[in-house]
Amino acid sequence: MCIRDRNIYDCLDAFNANEVLDAENLWFCKNCKQDVRAKKRMEITRIPPILILHLKRFKTLLDSAERIGTFVSFPLKGLDLEKYVKNSDIKPSYNLCAVSNHFGSIASGHYTAFAWNKVRRGWYNFDDTNVTRMTESKVCTSAAYVLFYVRQDIEMQVDYSKIKQGLSGVYRAGDADDVNVEMEEEGCINSIGLGRSVRQRFFK
Repeated sequence: MCIRDRNIYDCLDAFNANEVLDAENLWFCKNCKQDVRAKKRMEITRIPPILILHLKRFKTLLDSAERIGTFVSFPLKGLDLEKYVKNSDIKPSYNLCAVSNHFGSIASGHYTAFAWNKVRRGWYNFDDTNVTRMTESKVCTSAAYVLFYVRQDIEMQVDYSKIKQGLSGVYRAGDADDVNVEMEEEGCINSIGLGRSVRQRFFK
């Protein structure tokens, strides 16, 4: 794991923390029948096979917006969500499989992607039409914007040899050049791609 400004667990802690609603976002309490400043907390109720973590890289000011360049470290293997998931029969452990990066500013930016190739056992950098192999040490950067994790028990069930055979029939050797690959606190998670696995809990 890269260790610098912040790590992904700091972000998860902030995302999971209690939030006191302000006066403009009161919650109606069914017990006292009044609008109150309740506490809100996001809870993960089910662990998904694919976990998507969207880092907050932009913030809006009074009359402008700016990019957040905080470095957030994250593990390539063994992201553990056990602290954040209640009553799960499956071990909530994940391996990183891809990263969407953003460079530049809000007005002018550029996106690239890093992806793990299980068949070739290596990381690859996708930059427009250029695809190059890269070292593992360069995956964790301050440009990371969206992180894609696969649950470890799911990853072990995938037969990558069949995927490779299927792709070989679609893309012949030498056709690579013709393939288009589409792949308010600084540094904290903006959203978690868990679908219906996340719920909001309100309480006094």
